[in-house]
Amino acid sequence: MSNRNEEIKKWRPTIKSINTELDSGDTELFQNEVLRPILKFQNDLLLTLFSDNRKKYKVDFKNLSTEERLSYTDKSIKQDSKFRALLIGAIVGLFSLEEYHTYSKESSVMNRRIVTMLVQRFQDQLELLQ
Repeated sequence: MSNRNEEIKKWRPTIKSINTELDSGDTELFQNEVLRPILKFQNDLLLTLFSDNRKKYKVDFKNLSTEERLSYTDKSIKQDSKFRALLIGAIVGLFSLEEYHTYSKESSVMNRRIVTMLVQRFQDQLELLQ
């Protein structure tokens, strides 16, 4: 098992702009050291999942205004529990066993953070979602 844990951590990109000062809380450290690198690593897959979900519901994203696109990205993740679970699964699947144990202790808090980061990531990349 340690081989899997080591390999998973090697794949993750380093994010230099993250502030990992000692006074950060455990949840914030987990977000910065684990969640953000995984989200960055999984970005192409996450964008594809979003686009496929949009196509499934036949949403003509090109003809929506910027405000409507922002609103759609937020609602599609927060209101569609199956889609949200799929996205969270794409993140959780790249945890090491130790990270999973940390996540499982406060999964509802971690899931809220994951959803918030996903919404922001999609909204920042609207041009790639067309």
